[in-house]
Amino acid sequence: MRTLPALTIALLAAFVHRCCLRMADPFGDVAGLPIDEARAALFTGGPNGSAFPAALVGVFESNRRLRGATLLFTEEVVGSECVGVAPNGDLLMLDRNGFVFRATPQQRKGGALAYELSKERHYVGPGRPLGFHVAGEWLYVCCSLKGLLRLHLGSGAIELLSGATGSPPSPLAYANDLDLDTSGAVYFSSSSDHPVALHPLAGFYDTMRGYLLTSLHGGTTGRLLRYDPASRRTAVLLEGISYANGVALSADGAWVAVVETNLNRVLRFWLRDADCRGGGGGGGGGACPRAGDTDVLIDKLPGIPDGISRAPDGGFWLALVAPLSPLPRHLAAWPRLRTLLSHLLPWVAPFAVGSWGAVVKLDERGRPVE
Repeated sequence: MRTLPALTIALLAAFVHRCCLRMADPFGDVAGLPIDEARAALFTGGPNGSAFPAALVGVFESNRRLRGATLLFTEEVVGSECVGVAPNGDLLMLDRNGFVFRATPQQRKGGALAYELSKERHYVGPGRPLGFHVAGEWLYVCCSLKGLLRLHLGSGAIELLSGATGSPPSPLAYANDLDLDTSGAVYFSSSSDHPVALHPLAGFYDTMRGYLLTSLHGGTTGRLLRYDPASRRTAVLLEGISYANGVALSADGAWVAVVETNLNRVLRFWLRDADCRGGGGGGGGGACPRAGDTDVLIDKLPGIPDGISRAPDGGFWLALVAPLSPLPRHLAAWPRLRTLLSHLLPWVAPFAVGSWGAVVKLDERGRPVE
């Protein structure tokens, strides 16, 4: 009788294997890619990656400060990736279906501002809006389906700025986050060349599934891009990123930060030569960075990083959205197993990940301060 469980497991494994061989590959026309040892070493638990378990000590010591935050519009606005602030102080949010919500500040109640949602709403069209930024009367949006677009906050007119780049054109399959400089140029990320698909049950474009498939596939197709409003062209500044995510310019416009989510770090791309007099510039003790160079702003983070925003003092706020996991490192050497899991994990992961989050304050040179 002891052989019955083993036989059942063997039959189940054979059934799953046969079904997965017949199923369409979630990655398209290729299976999971090999991951070399150098990149695997940067994963959580690797010799050059974040420690596991996470060392939540010093600046990263756990606290309950976020527990005191006031939750706004949890029922009315579902899935807004960030918050924009209009020139008049109104808050702007974009839900996961593409509707723009405006919240107007009201009189103070108990020492805190109250906000009231406007009944008038704009719509940016089908897709999944992620990062966005207000600049004057325009709302610039990264839509994971359409690319980079902008919405006029008065008329509601929509303009697609960039849906592809290069020659021949390479589609922006997963536009994620952006920032603007004083000239109006837009710096934005494309997380992956794996397109975001419509959730078969919930009816919205599921970026979580896209993220998981990108991670299991093992590709490094994330890019940092710049849209030039004068030429209306999009240029690739940096590629080969393991899931490019949040984007933020430095206060002086000398460099732009882009979050590399799957390696738990933030990269820095230099837009002009660094001023290294007096120990400035890169701060790593090496050669002074020049325009076009890339270095690491911060790495070995104690959580999975997502968005980054510049603070008024020139530093940055960095969001950590999930606890670290050693699973990517353990799966790195097994592309066939990752291909098998690609059929299962996107359905299981949303239920397995609990509620966890943190915000890290960085100074203007990327050093964690709180």
